[in-house]
Amino acid sequence: MTGRDHVLVFDRGDEGWAFIFTGESRSEVERRTKECASGLGELVSTYRELQYFGGVGSCVNRLGGLTAVIQPGQPRLCQPFFTESNRVLGCSEIEEALTAAGDKVDIHSVDGSKVNRKTLESFLKQGTRSDVAAFVEEYFQNAGEKNCQSFMFRQYVTMDCYLCIGTFLEELGMDMDSLPESVRDMKAVLRDSRSMERLKEMLTALFQETIGLRDGQTAGRYSQVLEEACSFIRDNYAKEEISLNTVASNVNISPSYFSSIFRQEMGVTFVEYLTGVRMERAKELLMCSNMKTSEVGYEVGYKDSHYFGYLFKKTVGCTPKEFRMGSRGNS
Repeated sequence: MTGRDHVLVFDRGDEGWAFIFTGESRSEVERRTKECASGLGELVSTYRELQYFGGVGSCVNRLGGLTAVIQPGQPRLCQPFFTESNRVLGCSEIEEALTAAGDKVDIHSVDGSKVNRKTLESFLKQGTRSDVAAFVEEYFQNAGEKNCQSFMFRQYVTMDCYLCIGTFLEELGMDMDSLPESVRDMKAVLRDSRSMERLKEMLTALFQETIGLRDGQTAGRYSQVLEEACSFIRDNYAKEEISLNTVASNVNISPSYFSSIFRQEMGVTFVEYLTGVRMERAKELLMCSNMKTSEVGYEVGYKDSHYFGYLFKKTVGCTPKEFRMGSRGNS
């Protein structure tokens, strides 16, 4: 504790600082309190990165009455997330903030199947940047319009999003510092969450940046894997037994996950890619050899000549015989 004329200053650790003003009358105490708040505001404003919040208690006639005003952890002196920062609020203003923050939440109106951690995790893994705005809008709709009017509920949703994203980034080998400074500051978002539209904008930016990190890392991580997979396909396309499972096993990835990243990165399914490789080789054999159509089909991995003919026409647009005649007729 330190002392000056008419003011006692207490360092309350994590709770910040407490100032007790003395005076001969209530008006004198209020004047000194206002002057101090103004002076502290001017002093702190010189440090741009520093943020503060202050709450003014009530006047008491005796020192014993201070117990009710500055009890440890009392909400009225610990509300930096419930109001705008860099302000000193009076009792009535704090009560209004607490009332707004404590609006009743109708938990029964929340669609629990869509508003949960699993939904967030699923979107982070499978969603795209273009889907984010619609996802955020729908997520809050499923939470219930009345619930979204509760400042406290919006803060809960915001913190849940940040916790989920933090865990997701850790799984990717990154952390929240990998995100741009404009979106990684959860405290700033929590302060802005008093405006529903602003909150949606900030969460949209947060999810878009997170998915951007995901996509960037996925492309780098699996480029070599996909290159190995495509090389394996080109070397083994003629084997009838080649399949998604055998290729996935060769690059040490589960079949379902391999199928997903292959389509995402290559733009075609595994079967479409394999068929394309086979048909390109089949066209070469039809143009440059005298092999029968059935032999060409067998050579590129199809024991059933009828099935080969069907796939060739579907892929190339004509039968193998028509392709051969057309190619040689133009040569």
